[in-house]
Amino acid sequence: MDFGSGLAPRLVPAGQQARADTVILTAVPLGSVLGVPAGVLLGSVADWRAAFAAMAALTLLGYGAAGLLGNLLGGARAARALRPTFVSVAVLLAAATLLLPVLGTDRPGATALLLVRGAAYGAVPVCSLSWFLAAAPGAPEAAGVLFTSVFRATIGIAAPAGGGAVDRTSPGTVLVLAGLTACSPPGPRC
Repeated sequence: MDFGSGLAPRLVPAGQQARADTVILTAVPLGSVLGVPAGVLLGSVADWRAAFAAMAALTLLGYGAAGLLGNLLGGARAARALRPTFVSVAVLLAAATLLLPVLGTDRPGATALLLVRGAAYGAVPVCSLSWFLAAAPGAPEAAGVLFTSVFRATIGIAAPAGGGAVDRTSPGTVLVLAGLTACSPPGPRC
C-alpha cells in the first residue's frame, strides 16, 4: 500500500486516478474478507475454536464485504465529489459508532450497525488518499507515504488511548469518543 498509493497517479491518466487508488486500497478490506477468517478457520483445532471460527467468519466476512463495498463506492464517488463523499462517510461512521451502545444491544441491531460502519470505514482510505494526492499533485509518492504514515500513526495513537479509556471508564465511552472524533470536519483542501 505504501508504494502503490504513490505510484497510481503516474500509471494512469488523471481522470482514472481515483479508480486506480480504489483498486490499490481494495487490498485492505480483502484482507478482512479473506485473510482473517481463513486464519481463524485454519487455527481452529478444538470445539470452542471451531465455533469461534464459524462466528468469526460470519461476522469478519460481513464486515469485510461491507468494507469492500464501501471502498468501491467511496472511490467512485470521491473521484467526482471528494468533500461531500468524505463528509458522508464521516457522518455514517459517526452515526454507526455512536448508535452501537444504544441500538447494538441485540444481534440484529449490532449486525446492521457493524455493516454500516464497515461500509463507511471501507471508504475512509480511498477518500483520505485522494485528499492527500489533491494536496500534493506534484508529489504523489510523497503524498502516498505521508498518507500511509498518518493512517498508521493514527491507529498507533488511538489504540493505547482507547485501551486507557476502557480501563478508566467503559467500552461505551470509547465508542462515544470514537463517534465524536468521526464528527470532526475534514480539512479545507478536502
